[in-house]
Amino acid sequence: MTTATLPVRLTPVRRDPGDPDPDPGADPHVASAQYRKYAMEHYDDLLEELEFRSQRAAMMHYHEANRYSRRCYYLEVMAALLGAASVSGIGAFLVKWCGSSGTCPSASRAGALGALGVVLASLLEFGSKGSSSLLPSLCKRCEGHKKAAVGWQRLTRLTRSYRIQLRNPALTPDDFMVWYAHLVQQRQKVSAIALVPSATYRAFNDPGRVFSALKRRREMFVLYQQMYEGKVDPLDLYDDD
Repeated sequence: MTTATLPVRLTPVRRDPGDPDPDPGADPHVASAQYRKYAMEHYDDLLEELEFRSQRAAMMHYHEANRYSRRCYYLEVMAALLGAASVSGIGAFLVKWCGSSGTCPSASRAGALGALGVVLASLLEFGSKGSSSLLPSLCKRCEGHKKAAVGWQRLTRLTRSYRIQLRNPALTPDDFMVWYAHLVQQRQKVSAIALVPSATYRAFNDPGRVFSALKRRREMFVLYQQMYEGKVDPLDLYDDD
């Protein structure tokens, strides 16, 4: 039994306009140096983009962590207040007050207020600190976003350190490929920690918002360096009390 052989079509590799033209008669050392320069420039672009995206992701997760942290705080305060109101005797005081003044149609309704406070406090406590697998608590979500933000910050620093080492003449494009593969793997792990809502992602899709935040951090660090070196007196920046 014979098998028909289908013709193989070779698709040419797409090349960018700035890619160097291969020269079969060129010196191998010169060609290797040209290729290394070409690979270094392109990997630097990839790492720069990854560094920016990691910084933006860290900012988004810190934003979400702060939002969930405020919600957890408000719920815990409400649960504490309702719990205290229900178990501290306020319900009993209302029963006595309504019974003596006659302003309440039924003292049992006032007593039910204390029981309702217990139920509401229990529900709020469950909503803020519960561990249900179907409905993760706000506090757990907050911790997840904090962990993700720290992971993105670590990836930002690691990417920056790799960019600095790109100009090491002892390294080859194979080293750059290993680095980038490692960073992509780390990015996949960090991305699975927590999911950023679409609204927050759209809000931080503004380059100006991200740039202004990074600029403020950089300016603060530069000012700190000037203070540390004695070029700026910290007392000159603040009014006397």
